[in-house]
Amino acid sequence: MKKILVIIVAALMLVSCSASKMNIVKDTYSKGKVIINYPQFENKNDKEEIKTLNKLIEDEALKIMNQYDINDLSGLEIDYEISFCNEKIMSIKYSGLGNAKKAVYPNNIFYTSNIDTQNQTILKLSDVVDVDETFLDKFKGDNFSAVRSEQIGFLENLSTEELNNKLASNNFYISESALGISVEVIHVLGDHAEYEIEYTNLDDNVRWKSFYDKYINEI
Repeated sequence: MKKILVIIVAALMLVSCSASKMNIVKDTYSKGKVIINYPQFENKNDKEEIKTLNKLIEDEALKIMNQYDINDLSGLEIDYEISFCNEKIMSIKYSGLGNAKKAVYPNNIFYTSNIDTQNQTILKLSDVVDVDETFLDKFKGDNFSAVRSEQIGFLENLSTEELNNKLASNNFYISESALGISVEVIHVLGDHAEYEIEYTNLDDNVRWKSFYDKYINEI
């Protein structure tokens, strides 16, 4: 049987989680024309709990592969940015380009991963905020700011059902001062759009206050 070569390349990065002594390294999954970079915790002492956590991070990074038939791909390149990290949580943004052989144009890709590093679980948006009518009104209104100016106003005409469907993807991230949410948009607008709300504008959200105290407040 012909063997498929899978190369995992590890490169040290001068990155560490705040409030944690653990360094982070960059790993690269490379198979054919697929290249996906993702973070890993440095594990010099080969600790089992770090192995398990790193496997969870890797699986989250490679979940984009579930959306493609690798035989139909002419290229897939993904890089990452850690938007927030402490000893309790890691929030990761992945972005790049996917090229299907029969596609007219490449697809701009954006997805996220939010990991409770202590309990080694994946956090959903509903773990972070109450996605209720008040939150949806904020999402459509001025409390959320579009990261890219050309995507301002996209959310205004969406129905509640459409908003909930877009939020169901759990494509969100945490930064030092804001909660960001990414939604799918038409290709001419970039395929994805990110909107951010400052922490201070979420003070009336009960679940957010609980999440903030548990994960973000100074340790």
